[in-house]
Amino acid sequence: MSNQWSTLYLRRSFSLAEAPATNAHLFLRVDWDDAFLAWLDGRFLAGRNQDGSEVEPPFDSLAASGHESSRGNSSPQPAETIDLGLAAALLAPGTHTLALMGLNQPLNSSDFILVADLFLEAVIPPDPNTNVVSGAIPVDAVWRAALSPYFVAGTVTVTA
Repeated sequence: MSNQWSTLYLRRSFSLAEAPATNAHLFLRVDWDDAFLAWLDGRFLAGRNQDGSEVEPPFDSLAASGHESSRGNSSPQPAETIDLGLAAALLAPGTHTLALMGLNQPLNSSDFILVADLFLEAVIPPDPNTNVVSGAIPVDAVWRAALSPYFVAGTVTVTA
């Protein structure tokens, strides 16, 4: 890409045989250098380090500024996991297409990385009356001292 191209387009189709569980959230995990935009079936999902528009920018656009991926060699940043909300609102049974656009900065950049994972995960809001914690914590949670100690009964994800 160096000195010739500033963007890369990726598309991946996948099929679902049945609707996602009612408590399943759709997550997009992205590791990028320097910017990205993502769409599912033509619907904008997320973007980082670009002009903020949901519209696909021109093919020769640049990222708003530099952003080092977790695999970078200068100030690496961790991959980001974005909770896109209830999966049933985005995915019905059938074929779907995830489309990504990666943008580099500057044109003579020596590196470019765009790694994306789209996945489902059940989100179980924490029960304020129990001391067992599991799943994603999608909203502010208050853990009461009276219920201490708390027990982690599986993977716990604290969303943004």
